[in-house]
Amino acid sequence: MNASGAAARELAARSFFAERLATETYQRPDDVAAALAMVGVKAIWSTAFRNAQQAKVAIGVIVDRRNKIVHQCDYDPVFPGTVTSLVSSDATDALGVVSDTVHAIDPYCK
Repeated sequence: MNASGAAARELAARSFFAERLATETYQRPDDVAAALAMVGVKAIWSTAFRNAQQAKVAIGVIVDRRNKIVHQCDYDPVFPGTVTSLVSSDATDALGVVSDTVHAIDPYCK
């Protein structure tokens, strides 16, 4: 932050955040909290949710499944050569959890 002038400091800060956002995914709950803390939103899980651990686990399950689908072709480790079943209600339920999470966090990010 050795930049001279307010505009140069703001540009440096924006560049720093843009670089971090381009290289990190911020999918896991603790990563989401870290990203929000970078911009001044502290302890988001315990602030936005009555049961922070439950909210974090719900998002973590979705992230784990997403990563399994993307990085492991969703193969079922119990039955090699098959994929883990996925029905439309699984996707709908996951969308509901993500939507509810975003709506709970959003008021603290303004």
